[in-house]
Amino acid sequence: MQSKFGPASENYFNAKRSVTARHQLGELSENLAFEYARAHKIEEATVGLSLLCSLPVSAVERALANTEMTLVLAKANDFKWETAMVLLFLRARDHRIMASDLDDMKAQFSKLNVKTSQEILTFFQSRRQAASARLDQWRLPELHSI
Repeated sequence: MQSKFGPASENYFNAKRSVTARHQLGELSENLAFEYARAHKIEEATVGLSLLCSLPVSAVERALANTEMTLVLAKANDFKWETAMVLLFLRARDHRIMASDLDDMKAQFSKLNVKTSQEILTFFQSRRQAASARLDQWRLPELHSI
């Protein structure tokens, strides 16, 4: 339901409105995503990444809860390590990550290929489109037009 009607919280509604406006003005970029994440603006960072990746907010929320998927989304957008790192800290417990774990994540990020990451992103986008098409099949036809 959230993917159809949008996020339920007022914070997400406000974040979606402001970030979407910046996106429409061509101002949404890696730098802005970095700033949102660095300032711990979870909703804005999530909505921004959603728009940059053409994925629903709920999919990005799930991705940010997973280290590997966060790295894939960052690499698919050709983000720098610093941006990927603040996205990882955004969802980390108490916004903390052990230095050894962070080193491992950096090595993992370095090994990722932009093209392969973009292919993974394209796969998730196509799954979204297929799911949307299936939902359209189940919609009732309009009985009358206004």
